[in-house]
Amino acid sequence: MKFEEMTLDTEQQVDVKAAIGDVFKGVLHRLGEGNTRPDGQSLQMVLEQWPGGRWFRDLGNGTGHLWGHVQVVKAPVLLELSGPMFMSYPALNHVEVKLLEIPGGTKVTLRHRALGFLDETHRQNISGGWKHLLALPLPHKMMLDILPRAGRSVHISFRGVCQRVAEGQKDAEGKSKRLGKVQRKQWGKGCVRRRADDESCF
Repeated sequence: MKFEEMTLDTEQQVDVKAAIGDVFKGVLHRLGEGNTRPDGQSLQMVLEQWPGGRWFRDLGNGTGHLWGHVQVVKAPVLLELSGPMFMSYPALNHVEVKLLEIPGGTKVTLRHRALGFLDETHRQNISGGWKHLLALPLPHKMMLDILPRAGRSVHISFRGVCQRVAEGQKDAEGKSKRLGKVQRKQWGKGCVRRRADDESCF
């Protein structure tokens, strides 16, 4: 096995239009009880939010999986986790989440590094997993609105519901996926609220 095949180093960033303290709480929620599969099924994760705290799946009746421990927690700017995560083979993972205040919101940078006998399927899918996790809605009463960037989707949300709109793409009927047919209301500075009964919301 080549050394390159035994290592992993991936990084993702998102800009969140919310105060850094609220974003940090959202990160803890997403890594813990708010952690889900892409199909929406809960992973039943628990994150004990103190140094040495466990990060694990609680499947009930004394069963579960230890993903790691909290290595560093420095609210609201830094969280580090280390452990085997979902890898049931010899491997060590380190996840670092840094938050930085920027004009109009907060920049979240997530870096995941791993060393061990890495499964190639895990190597290929890990970036998509983190992308899904970073796009999950914040707990209710928090507002998440990913700041638009050139060449990427725009996330529009209200009351914890996040909708991704792919700019420039069309649906099956050849109609633009932009917000032309969707009722829009200004809800806070720079935020677009979608109709709650719109079937495209999820």
